[in-house]
Amino acid sequence: MGEKELNRENLFDLLWINYTSLIGQGYSEKPLEWVKLFGAENSNGAFERYKEVNGFPVWEENYEGQAYNEVQRGEGYSITIVNRRFDQSYKITWEYMEDNKEKIMGGKGISLTGAVELGRGCRVAQEMSAAEIINTGFTNIGYDGVALFATNHPYLGGTMGNTPSTNADKTFSDANLKKAITASKKQVDGSGIKIQTKPDKLFVASDLYFTALTIVNSALVAGTNNNDKNVISLVAPLEVNEMSYFDDGIWILKDSTIRNLIFQWRSHPEFGYQNIQGTADYEVWGRARWGVGYIDWRGLYGAKQSA
Repeated sequence: MGEKELNRENLFDLLWINYTSLIGQGYSEKPLEWVKLFGAENSNGAFERYKEVNGFPVWEENYEGQAYNEVQRGEGYSITIVNRRFDQSYKITWEYMEDNKEKIMGGKGISLTGAVELGRGCRVAQEMSAAEIINTGFTNIGYDGVALFATNHPYLGGTMGNTPSTNADKTFSDANLKKAITASKKQVDGSGIKIQTKPDKLFVASDLYFTALTIVNSALVAGTNNNDKNVISLVAPLEVNEMSYFDDGIWILKDSTIRNLIFQWRSHPEFGYQNIQGTADYEVWGRARWGVGYIDWRGLYGAKQSA
């Protein structure tokens, strides 16, 4: 059989393979940053509800002939993460396709540039949704009545913080990073038992990235004139991650073994096209549904230094 003839009915069908390739190019041209900070999960409804369960207290000593020390597990906070719809489309006229079909079939043309931007826009929307949780996390009102990063998260035995209490300690430096690591290790569960948090990842805004690399990777203590060995890489090896959509001045420590930040997929990105009824033009579209949030503050320690 010979090559299929291009006409009003099939031209866009034949061009679609070029579009899908370039949509994918725009979507994957940069690695997704949020996947290292958030846990990806699947969702089966309009929202997902998570229930915090308080842990048991430590075992108590008992004696011969006595009944077991029975305890009751208390219920904690209820957290809901709602899935939101994200989409975008643009129109391509028949006249444009007809006048530029050779360019389009050769991978050129304005409409193909639009395909790249459609894929890119989907990726960036994910990054911005995830970053919003962190950027607003110092002022929001979370499930426990305080911000994600607060000095007074309540638990059964009192309150505990996951952000510095003074502005001086919020400045990103070698000394303050060590204070933050130490404070992280004191975090407790809902019953007040230490959970042995061990931060293994450091996420920083772009304006702090080179400082972070210097602090973490220098052989000697950064910012000093002495010969003290840099022990951060020995005591708490940290993977440094630049987060392009963090607000300036934000730095976050994370223990990646603790489930806290959630990016839930209701429907993964999909792309398609359709004829615009009553015309010879086409609409190219992309759509997805996801929700982002957090179900625990533990395993996180963050700060935002003053400008």
